[in-house]
Amino acid sequence: AFVCRSLAAFQAASFVQPAVPTIVESNTPAPTSVSRARRTAIATGYGRIRQTGVAQNTGLFAKKKGAAVKKGGKVQVKMLKFVEGTGRVGDVVTVSSAFWMNRLKKTNSAVMITDSEADAEKEASNVAAKEALDLANDLKAKIEDFGTLGISKKAGPDGQLFGGVSKKTILESLAENFPKGVLAGKAVKVVNIKDEGGSVLKHDIKEIGEYGVTLSLHVKVKVDFKVDIH
Repeated sequence: AFVCRSLAAFQAASFVQPAVPTIVESNTPAPTSVSRARRTAIATGYGRIRQTGVAQNTGLFAKKKGAAVKKGGKVQVKMLKFVEGTGRVGDVVTVSSAFWMNRLKKTNSAVMITDSEADAEKEASNVAAKEALDLANDLKAKIEDFGTLGISKKAGPDGQLFGGVSKKTILESLAENFPKGVLAGKAVKVVNIKDEGGSVLKHDIKEIGEYGVTLSLHVKVKVDFKVDIH
């Protein structure tokens, strides 16, 4: 009797009628924004399929839109500091992403740069270089037209100066005859001084007389002029 009642109970529990879903119908359409969101969700597999034409700006280089990431995971960077074996300040080089992240970025030695940015900087640099060269050539012509630079110094009866005339003194004396700042800059320096016989002095001028001076105005421009020590 117990077995029969258990079997009957099991059969009753096993064949429960499934619930009938309630369908709610409405003639009112869903808002346009909701419909569009639904269509987008279905079309993209609810986020599992990337949308066509939408840039996925994620990952290692997400913060640098349009970064020049090269094949093999290499990136293009502009050097902000000298790093031996990599480049000097201003150089545009390609390095591995690991070297960029672990060395250059951490030490603020470089910044990522795109091809278009590199081209723009190169163009600006070329324009500045041409202007500097033109200015140096113009200054050379003016110094050649200037003639002989005279510097007065006290000397003894034998012509020996009381204190020498250095390269710095010559440059400062020449600069007084031109607009302020024209002869300033690291590129402007006296290369050598020659005596009347054409020999290059290895020391300051120590006697009165006329000397030949070679002045560098630019890496590509030098000018010769005379200086008279009296």
